Amino acid sequence: MSSYLGAMQISVRDRMAFDAHFASRTFGRNRISRLRAGYQHVTRLPSRKPRGHGQFNLLYLTRGEIDMRSHVRSGLFGAGEWMLLDNQRGYDFASSEDCECFALYFDEAWVRQQLPSIELAMQRQTSASAEWGSALQSGLSAIAGNFGRATDPLHDYVAFEQIPRLLGLACGVYNERTSVYQDDRFGQVLAIVREEFADPDLGLDAVAGRIGLSRRQLSNVLRANGTTCGREIQRARLDEARRLLASPRCGSLSIGDISASVGLLDAAHFAKLFKCCFGETPSEFRARRAQEQD
Repeated sequence: MSSYLGAMQISVRDRMAFDAHFASRTFGRNRISRLRAGYQHVTRLPSRKPRGHGQFNLLYLTRGEIDMRSHVRSGLFGAGEWMLLDNQRGYDFASSEDCECFALYFDEAWVRQQLPSIELAMQRQTSASAEWGSALQSGLSAIAGNFGRATDPLHDYVAFEQIPRLLGLACGVYNERTSVYQDDRFGQVLAIVREEFADPDLGLDAVAGRIGLSRRQLSNVLRANGTTCGREIQRARLDEARRLLASPRCGSLSIGDISASVGLLDAAHFAKLFKCCFGETPSEFRARRAQEQD
């Protein structure tokens, strides 16, 4: 544990008042930890371990919010949501006050046997409302609920082993019909979307041209992974907009400014998309976050 924490840089607002509760248990080469703490800013430094000897981290939030930045995804994550991280690459996040999360640490060699396309799963963020997302959330909730209780160790171990498979199904990468070629192209699509979502003109034609595919070929690749180009672009834009709305540093920006900065030039349309995705308008979300941060 000391070597793990040694790879982190942690800062808090008030060291004397900071309170945290941490517990951990192991499952063979894997581990699950529970952390409940106040605001903290954490930077996980990249690991120098050779590829194949690293560790992946599935973070599941049960309370509060986390503003995450990693090499594949950035955005605001709330209670009931999860994110998959590669500890080899490092990451950076800031938590809200009174935040609780469960972290499942997977040995790289072990998890690749369960989920060979784990890099693709990292790029695909899903929600608990998705078909297999609800199953994954139920599995994570069950493991979290049993944490610290006197339960059958074998049952817990078997449940833990199912999480990577459920993750693959929830992210749409545990699909035998999807070829390696399609997986590679799909990863390229997601990388382009993450880099260029702020361009209002970004669309199917632009992305297809970047990776050398026709519109039809690209549509087939996306369809095989259960998504569309427009859906991925919209998801990237709304994730970034939510992060900006939650940031005190962006408090002087209007809703229209934030909408335009993520590539959505019609502020009214942006507000409708935001409410449909997150259940509240941009103004309501910003007001709630400001109240929580006071």
